[in-house]
Amino acid sequence: MFAGNPAPGLAPPDTRLMELGCHPPLCVADGGRLIWGFPLLKAALRASLTALWCVRVEGDTAELLKIALLCEGRKNSYTPAEKAKIRDFLGKHGLYDKAPEISPLVQERGDFLLQADQYDSLPLSVKGFVDEGLLDLKNAYTLFSPGRAHRLPPGVLEACAALLRRLSFSRRR
Repeated sequence: MFAGNPAPGLAPPDTRLMELGCHPPLCVADGGRLIWGFPLLKAALRASLTALWCVRVEGDTAELLKIALLCEGRKNSYTPAEKAKIRDFLGKHGLYDKAPEISPLVQERGDFLLQADQYDSLPLSVKGFVDEGLLDLKNAYTLFSPGRAHRLPPGVLEACAALLRRLSFSRRR
């Protein structure tokens, strides 16, 4: 089942609070499948905790995905790569028709499927710059996507990498 990773830079769960049961509940579906809470589970295992607060959730695959995204609480902060993984999950489970219900949990405005497709169209080297936050998806797609009239060769980014790493986000744009 899908469960995202915590946002980059998010602190790991505090195991002292987890020992007291002061943590979001792990969401468990039928058969004991963990739907959400993988980072909590990993932290509990590292701390040798023997019990965690769990909540049983029910639903079809689309409903369980919605629960996982709600628990994740990262609307508007998923990376393009994560959006592509969510889109791939929808495709793998034949849930593209549920995208209008899922999209508002991923981002407030726009179509995350379109952004996932744009991300996937980028050359691998350009994806690395997007993943690193050195180039935003909109500019990466405009400048480097195959089939675009004013496409630049990805090597341009390699030549500018050191400079891009020194500039602020607004200056890079």
